[in-house]
Formats: sequence, C-alpha cells, structure tokens
Amino acid sequence: MRFHTFTIVLGLAVALLLFAQRRQQPQVDAQFRTVMDLTAPTSGSHTELTRIHAPANYVRGTWTVDQIPAPRLVGSLVVLDVRDHARRNAGYEVSPYDVSDWERIHGPVPPGSIVVARTIDTHRGNLYATFSADTIQFLVEARNVIALGSDSPEISRHAEADAYAAAHGLYALTNIAGLSTAPEAGGAAIVAPPRRAGATEAEARVLALVR
Repeated sequence: MRFHTFTIVLGLAVALLLFAQRRQQPQVDAQFRTVMDLTAPTSGSHTELTRIHAPANYVRGTWTVDQIPAPRLVGSLVVLDVRDHARRNAGYEVSPYDVSDWERIHGPVPPGSIVVARTIDTHRGNLYATFSADTIQFLVEARNVIALGSDSPEISRHAEADAYAAAHGLYALTNIAGLSTAPEAGGAAIVAPPRRAGATEAEARVLALVR
C-alpha cells in the first residue's frame, strides 16, 4: 500500500511540475499526451520483475535505493532499439555506434537522460544483449546520463563498467517492459522505487510520459 501510494504521489508531483513549467515557458507547446507503464507484470519470478539497482549494489559507500536523489528518478527517456543485432547475436553488446545511429536521427542524447536498451522480445535462456563497457563510459562522460536500463535482466557483463557507472551516480533498471510501444525519443521516464532504508536493489515502477 505504501509503495502504491508513493507511486501515485510521485506521478502527481511530476504532473504538477510539468504543468508549472509550461505556464512559465509558454513558448513550449509540446505536451505529454499519455502515461505508459513500463513495469513488468508481477509473475512470481524474482528475476522477471522490473528492478532498480542502486549504485551501492556495485560500489560500497555509494547511494542505496532510498538515497538516490529524487531529481535523478525523473529524466528524458532514450530508447536504443538493438533488436536486429540481438537476433543475430544473442550476446550482443550495445555499442557507441548504436548511440551514434540514434543521435543521427534524434540529435544528441540529452543530459540527465535515462537510456534504455530494447534488445529483443523474447530472450533465449541466459543469452541477451547488454551494454558494452565503451558505451557505458561514453554515456557517462560525454552525455551525462543518470541511469541505464534494459528489457533484459542485466545491464552489462563487465563488473568494472558497472562499478564505474555506479561511482558516477548511475543506477540500473532491469526487466523493463512495454518498450514495443514506448517512443525512442521525446518522452520522459519516472522511476518510483520504495524508500527501503539501506536496500541496494528493489522492485520498481517505471512510467513513461509520452508527447
């Protein structure tokens, strides 16, 4: 009940903030027309739930789930569709070239973005696409993103890259659902985890605001 209430309150707060921003900036005519739920439905399987992995999950002494600053739980939504690569190579790693392809169409990844990889509709056992270490470094240093996400159960297979991202304040989101209808660009993401003191990871609700 507390988690459900927190999600509703966070959603209302963001809606009010966006409304206030539109009133203060009348030149911006784009509006969010709907809200999408990118949370995997509860299935009883711990590994299939949408989860947030705090920086403390990778580096001791960094933020736990409850310590992640609220402004970092809201950001521009960037969806990298790498399904074609993943179908040919189940162990594919999202590369800087995939980011470059996205930017060629949509422009530079905005600072403060939550970058999500759409890898494939059905994963084959333990084989699924993840982010490469080079891509993580590029998104951290050159694009100043705040989080990485994926529809797979893991962000990367590189412990050093995970630690590097965590040391720069990034958290990870896994098993995100609903990316087939999520916009590749122009949307915003809201992450609503429970404020469980000291937790390094937790189930989370992920919502997308669509223009």
